[in-house]
Amino acid sequence: MTSAPPPASPYDPPPAAPQAAPGAQPATVNVAGRVAVVLAIVTLVYGIVTQAVSVSAPFLLRDATATSIGVVFLFVGIGALLLSLATAICGGIGLIRRDRPRIAAAVALGVGVSGTILGIAGLVVPPLVGAALV
Repeated sequence: MTSAPPPASPYDPPPAAPQAAPGAQPATVNVAGRVAVVLAIVTLVYGIVTQAVSVSAPFLLRDATATSIGVVFLFVGIGALLLSLATAICGGIGLIRRDRPRIAAAVALGVGVSGTILGIAGLVVPPLVGAALV
């Protein structure tokens, strides 16, 4: 006579997770998250260099007009905005990926979003202030 297995108790451990195929490696690398962290570091260094150049620009560009310096900083600001936007996008993709580490992607997403907000403000506010002063 065969007897039925006893009913599962709520205190029993959960059944074992299915095993991966032999030779298969678990997916533990979040490539988008790593790319986002690298972009976040590049964005940070870019911002530090930009601040150093902006302080020294009047000494480096003595013969330049205010308009030409403004054009240089317009392109510098667009570069920072694009770097921040790419960081935010890669960080978001890193967070969406399942079964992957997410901490680095979340940090990079924060850096990218804050940089994007500041980049947009840096490109929009100065012309508005200039127009208000005229």
